[in-house]
Amino acid sequence: MHKRRIIYILIGLLIIAVGLFSFTYLDSLPKYSIESINGISKIYAVDPLNNNEVLVGGIYFNSSYAHGIIGIYYLNNNTFIKINLGNYFNSSAIYSLSFNGSAILAGGASYIGNQLHTTLVMIKNGKIYNLSPDLSSFNALGQVFSTFWNGRYWLVGGNGFVPLGNGRGELVPFLIKIFPNGSYHEIAQYLPPDFKVLPQSTVYSISGNSTLTVIAGSNPVNMTVAISQGNSNFSDVRFTYSPLGVLLTSYVGNNYVLVGGVNLTEPNISSTFLGVVKGSVVQEVPLKYKVGAITSITYNSGKYYIAIAEVPFLNSTGQRIPGSVILEGQTPFSLKTVFSEPYYSVESLTSIGGKVIAAGYKYSGSGFEGILILMD
Repeated sequence: MHKRRIIYILIGLLIIAVGLFSFTYLDSLPKYSIESINGISKIYAVDPLNNNEVLVGGIYFNSSYAHGIIGIYYLNNNTFIKINLGNYFNSSAIYSLSFNGSAILAGGASYIGNQLHTTLVMIKNGKIYNLSPDLSSFNALGQVFSTFWNGRYWLVGGNGFVPLGNGRGELVPFLIKIFPNGSYHEIAQYLPPDFKVLPQSTVYSISGNSTLTVIAGSNPVNMTVAISQGNSNFSDVRFTYSPLGVLLTSYVGNNYVLVGGVNLTEPNISSTFLGVVKGSVVQEVPLKYKVGAITSITYNSGKYYIAIAEVPFLNSTGQRIPGSVILEGQTPFSLKTVFSEPYYSVESLTSIGGKVIAAGYKYSGSGFEGILILMD
């Protein structure tokens, strides 16, 4: 099962157990439209191709079939065109997309028999190239959770499942550097020791720019963060305390390096976690939304945008239901609510031109439908 899904289930159980809920409200008039995307049940990743075209990735499923989906959404006429993936991402999903100007890298997983295999493909000039072997046989079982293009090469992260027999195994993190010519290097060995704590460690997020790279994830005990100054030497980043939880996202902005996820430190409470990396320390940013999971961060036109999923709402009958909010601010310490809706889960944010695009899915009586939220 997708680790983020496990976290969401845990949050839902804890909300019921302790009776927490949120009264959400907008701090400013909403300026967005919501577009349903036919043929995709959940969207996990978006990445711009240009000012009119956006890459969309996720999963389509029904009662008897599931398959990873990639397509292009056209902003000028609100149409979505799928890219044929063949048998790649069979019975699973695409969790990450990145575009380098000429090629698309897509990462996720595929079921082969009853085993979940890491899956990585490159789409270039209308052809699909299988890069999964670049992840090595050691990481053949597992999932790709993050892909990132830094202007010179891709970084690919996730976890590999190492069987130990009797149905047991360990999750080990992987981090691969892939160059446009197809050459690659494993660099997980350069990650700090906190990323290698067994039996379960994972790289969930990679972000950065041409000179700085941030790796974020979790081990069985703590959230994990490492930074690199444009090379393969990673420095450990410490917290002001040792938070139990998972970092799902990170972002390198103009003035701030941000990480976000779920804090499980307090008994019976799953808290949102937003942190600012200052040197070798993470400073937690207080938020008015205390329950939920920070899933994505982006920056556009001088403002940061923070997505929070699994925020508890109350419906008209008093039933607690999950939803999402999006926060906006010139700094992480001056955030206001610009999107607040029950039944929605926002999984990914990106910037394109003067717009922010949020992607995810909507819960409905008939199932799930992938959605894009176009924010001015």
